[in-house]
Amino acid sequence: MEQYFAKLAKVNENSRILLLTHTDLDGAGAAVLLKSFFRDGVDVIHCPNDMMSRMIRDKASDPDTAKEYDLMIVSDISCSEEDAEYVDKHKQVALVLLDHHQTAVGLNRFSWACVQPLLLKGSYRDSILYETGAVSVHSSGTSLVYDYMEYCGLTRKFRNPELAKRFVFMVAAYDTWDWVNVFGGDKYFRILQTLFEQYGIELFESVFWKRISNSRRGLNLYSDTDSLLLLIAENKKKYFLKEKVANRIRGGNTTLCGRTYSFAYCNINENIPDVFEYMMENYDVDLHIVDYGSGLSFRTRRKDINLGQITKEFGGGGHPGAGGVKIPLEQRVETLKRVMKTSFIEFND
Repeated sequence: MEQYFAKLAKVNENSRILLLTHTDLDGAGAAVLLKSFFRDGVDVIHCPNDMMSRMIRDKASDPDTAKEYDLMIVSDISCSEEDAEYVDKHKQVALVLLDHHQTAVGLNRFSWACVQPLLLKGSYRDSILYETGAVSVHSSGTSLVYDYMEYCGLTRKFRNPELAKRFVFMVAAYDTWDWVNVFGGDKYFRILQTLFEQYGIELFESVFWKRISNSRRGLNLYSDTDSLLLLIAENKKKYFLKEKVANRIRGGNTTLCGRTYSFAYCNINENIPDVFEYMMENYDVDLHIVDYGSGLSFRTRRKDINLGQITKEFGGGGHPGAGGVKIPLEQRVETLKRVMKTSFIEFND
């Protein structure tokens, strides 16, 4: 961690922080960690994919940001090379960018950016994952924020440090798909994602930062309310997959970046994690693709496929096992024709 964090500005326990982060569980995880330590000393802005680059540029170069905050942390998102160049010349506030997407590694040339797709040696997760025999494990936005806080000497001051570690471990395993590739698809790792969907992002953050701040909870990350929500969610999920998903999946073959892949495809804009789980359990293909209306989201279990590089060709990004492309509505038909150079076929029951 020393190697990658030494160039970054350091946070201290009295810092006033502006956090720009993603809209998913991993983005919320970073907010939970910082709020559980700094409480009212951190403000959070969640940035969707199509706004993140410009938001980073605008906030970093705004003199008002420097007046209100000591440090701006960017987690689980990044900006374009053009915006990064602008930020480097015009930033008004101390800036730390912590991202784990392979498509953003070029930002490491800036003194304020640390983009590390793979698990950092020295992270507390390193020794735990090593015991599993895993040969490829990944960083997430949340885990990089924790590692950065540890480097700055703050994690030992958590009121409930072991609970914070458990939270980070769960978020990182789910976000990077290590829960499937390393832990064999153990659905225990889906609990936080399900609760994130049930609570909504703001309530989820509020509930979990307060739990991590409570030293009396021990290692009890969940509550009776969570158990009820999980039961309700499981029943809703079974109905949804049977009635709305099973008959909408199509498949075929497509050529991307000079290579032909088999794929399963579903056009749906709700409960996307559940759709992917269903598709990956039932269809043994190279690519699993969900068209959610304003973009395409990809997953794969194949070790020799890097979705981050594939989706980058179409203006998107991601990890080896997961990637996505935002598509303006007026470009959707054209892009689908370009990406899916095939006619869909029906899967046999």
